[in-house]
Amino acid sequence: IGDTQARAHVPDELGVVWFSQYAPHAAQSTPLYMGGSKLPKPFTVGSLFKFDPESNYWVHALVGNWADRFYVHTIGDIQALQAATDMQLEQNQASVEAEVGSLLAKNMTSSAADLLDKYSASIASQDIKTWTEFFYLLVAKFKDGQRIDDFHAETNAPTKLFYPRWWLETVGYLFPGSQFIPTLGDSPPANPDAASSSSSFWSHVAVAALSIGLTACYFKMDLKGRARKHLGAFVELPARPSPATTMHSMAADGEEDEEETKAQDHFPLLSSSSGNSDGVRFLSYQHGGAIAL
Repeated sequence: IGDTQARAHVPDELGVVWFSQYAPHAAQSTPLYMGGSKLPKPFTVGSLFKFDPESNYWVHALVGNWADRFYVHTIGDIQALQAATDMQLEQNQASVEAEVGSLLAKNMTSSAADLLDKYSASIASQDIKTWTEFFYLLVAKFKDGQRIDDFHAETNAPTKLFYPRWWLETVGYLFPGSQFIPTLGDSPPANPDAASSSSSFWSHVAVAALSIGLTACYFKMDLKGRARKHLGAFVELPARPSPATTMHSMAADGEEDEEETKAQDHFPLLSSSSGNSDGVRFLSYQHGGAIAL
């Protein structure tokens, strides 16, 4: 799948296709420029009859097929990673294209093509690493009908994921004498005595719900150079190959942490924290829990 970006104000060599393989819900776009001379390796290897960990298609198929088992629960985490990466690639685009445009203005077409090739190749290579690590996270987080919300808790207390009561009743799974245990997305039968509770309780609930809604709207609309709350973490991509990049992570109290990390690849999508073997941190969109890859 691809999204063509043709612009009259830039040289033809900077025509770009944002290309990805596999289904859109589990894919990630990589910029491929008309001025480049070759495709990144992850897009040229692999067979539909044999899994290849170096193939862009297979890595995203791996994520998609596992996520589809719990789609309603996993799609938020996937979209958070997609959005964070897309945002950084779009922000980095102007700097990369400015450098290429400068080379083209000097008739250094070969150098321009080489730079575009290296840029696209580095993005495609990091895509493989990022999404492979993300797959490992999904496997650990969503399994056996459960979701792990805290990977650092002393006591494992997963959230149960199962069918809601209304669905079980509709398909006839709940038969006389069977017991229903409420899980995520469902609630136990209402307590008859609760109806007689004071209306002030519901007033507090309404105020709390309104506050949460307004806060969510604020973070979704705050797009000017700041990490949105549901994205959690973002990475500044350098305009040219650099030995380091800067990661920002949004803490629970809204304060922003910044740390310099060593990048093994040019133009990393998401870079691991130096000295931290746990890898990239990002915030789960679905339930707001900070997780470490």
